[in-house]
Amino acid sequence: MVRRRGRHRSLAAWLGSGALVGSLLFACLGATQIIVEGQTDVACADVLSTAFYVAAPGAPTGAGSPSALSSTCDPATGSLGTLTVVPAGDNEGAVRITLVLGVDRPADRCSPDAPEPGCIVARRTLRYAAHRTQRVPIFLATACLGVRCADGQTCAQGVCVSSACTGESCANVDPAAPPVGTPPQRPDAAGPTDAGTDATIAVLSDSASPLPPGGGPAGAGRVACPAKAGGKGDCDLTLGEACCAAPQMQCITPLSGQLCTGGSPQFRCDDARDCAAPQDVCCLRLRSATCSTRDACTVDRGTVLCALADQCQGTPCGPSAEVPSPYWACGK
Repeated sequence: MVRRRGRHRSLAAWLGSGALVGSLLFACLGATQIIVEGQTDVACADVLSTAFYVAAPGAPTGAGSPSALSSTCDPATGSLGTLTVVPAGDNEGAVRITLVLGVDRPADRCSPDAPEPGCIVARRTLRYAAHRTQRVPIFLATACLGVRCADGQTCAQGVCVSSACTGESCANVDPAAPPVGTPPQRPDAAGPTDAGTDATIAVLSDSASPLPPGGGPAGAGRVACPAKAGGKGDCDLTLGEACCAAPQMQCITPLSGQLCTGGSPQFRCDDARDCAAPQDVCCLRLRSATCSTRDACTVDRGTVLCALADQCQGTPCGPSAEVPSPYWACGK
């Protein structure tokens, strides 16, 4: 009996040691996870919030609430924080990660599938690597403000590219993105543009003729852009067009990758009639004019473009040296 008990204790000890070895082996294998690191060149003072979405590829991202919503932004590096994503089942399954940056509207009011003006959306589609930690930096560039990319694509410096990546390639989707943790080159922090670029922007003077009664630079759903159609015309918002103020006034389609150069403004509205929501105004911020909620477009957060004085809440609506012609701005 004694020997049996002794043998039993030895067996129990062996099983215990085996369980411990198994635990240590599992620990050595490591966790299956993806660490998402968000970063932007948008000034933190202009960042309202960031939304993180996690979904299976092909699933509508906007079908549910964000996996996480944050107001974090580090002014020194542009870091938007990190999110750790783990698989619900398959350790090598596919996942789509979407980051939405709210600039002219809160991130949770931006569609992650079809971003509105005032929102920046970036995506990555990849697979988990069993028992490995993958770090996925996602850079949300000012140049991608309001740019819509098809499913399976993401915006990189205003151009739509594939969102699919594996391993180290996940850090190279946007080749212009700075290394994680290092400060990006902010468009608004750039030095003065050269005289050649400045000379291409026509600026309204204080002596310019006043607004025609009851009308603005362009009709509803259209943005004035004189270089179109032989020097006169406007861009059609329903076609996704925007007006590029420099190096020459011309209509562009952000989805095509044709962007303004030299950090010049893009106009997707020139008065509130181009905005779908009745409470929105047309706001020039971050060198891009987009529809914005009134509380996100105050004097210190941008310039309200206008067609009629009532858009300016009592202040004058007229020519301004702050914006290129043929646009109008509220007085200060």
